[in-house]
Amino acid sequence: ALAGEDVDLQPPEIDVQPEPVQHMDVEQGAEEGHGDAMVAESEEATALPGDAAALAGDSALTGDDVEMSRGQKRSLEDAGMVTAMNREEGDEAAGDPIMATFHSVRTEASVKTSRLEEINAWKSKTVVEDVQRSVAKQSGAKMFSGRWVDHEDKEKSRYTVRDYNTGADPTVFAAASNEMAESIIDIKAVKCGYPKLSFDGVSAFTQADEQELVFIEPPQEYKDIVGPDIVWQAKKVLYGRRNAARGWQEHFAEIMTSDDCEGKFKQSQKLPSLYHSKAWDVSINLHVDDGDSTGPEEMLDKTFAYLEKHVELKVSKKVWPGMSYDLLGVTKYRTDDAMVIKPHGKHVEESLKIIGMETCNS
Repeated sequence: ALAGEDVDLQPPEIDVQPEPVQHMDVEQGAEEGHGDAMVAESEEATALPGDAAALAGDSALTGDDVEMSRGQKRSLEDAGMVTAMNREEGDEAAGDPIMATFHSVRTEASVKTSRLEEINAWKSKTVVEDVQRSVAKQSGAKMFSGRWVDHEDKEKSRYTVRDYNTGADPTVFAAASNEMAESIIDIKAVKCGYPKLSFDGVSAFTQADEQELVFIEPPQEYKDIVGPDIVWQAKKVLYGRRNAARGWQEHFAEIMTSDDCEGKFKQSQKLPSLYHSKAWDVSINLHVDDGDSTGPEEMLDKTFAYLEKHVELKVSKKVWPGMSYDLLGVTKYRTDDAMVIKPHGKHVEESLKIIGMETCNS
């Protein structure tokens, strides 16, 4: 269907732009409220869920104040997050590493909550497994350290592995989407009148199985509960691993091309991020852990019903003419005969701020 006449993608003259109906902040790897399947995140610190609260128990993390360990402070300092804030005289966060990370946007309670939620999620999904330190040492396997990466203003924390680059290794590289692959999805949707669906893999990398025996030092928050003699064995691919993106892509490809899928999807050899089902006429483009897709409405529903049995996704509402959505740093406005693509407003605003033109007339 894509080999026919060229499509004029010049934006039509529209008096009023349609209001955006979906939002997904994919550049920072953050999942946003997006369609029926998504839950809006609170701007305030949320209470610990039951399991996380049980995990915290009567540890020091349940109090109002936390004395950070030297290891935690060192982790933040190594990440280059503390010194810039400490240079500002009179800054209330100066000298407080955990607050310096967030430029006073988040509270200590907020950070504690999101960190415990991440630990609890890993344990409940068997991303990691407790192992005696002595057993791990006897195995001779790799032992990684880790550090927290806390979002500046969202209730979100991620524990990442310090897997340093010690040499060129082509096996860790993953295929990336490009403009051609995404254009195929856009043009097909417009020419065939199909709806579009975008999606986001939830903690995508940790959905793939770890193929190597590796261990990681747990965060201090977990050591405070179980003691210093426990380390984690990685059962899933952890963020920070050099092969994390490739592991996720291979996991997704295996699911998409499985004989269990009635759609019989094939992965493009020229554009590995692109998948197509000739039987269902559904096409999917995967950009790291975010994707875009199009096809007949009924077949699109069948595709995602199958996918959601095997991977945890956040899926948007169907996008039809007259609607718009944000993906990969751009806003896409769909009309009857075109897909109008514009830079995301927040990037335009940031660019104007950088050059001191935010107050200029347009």
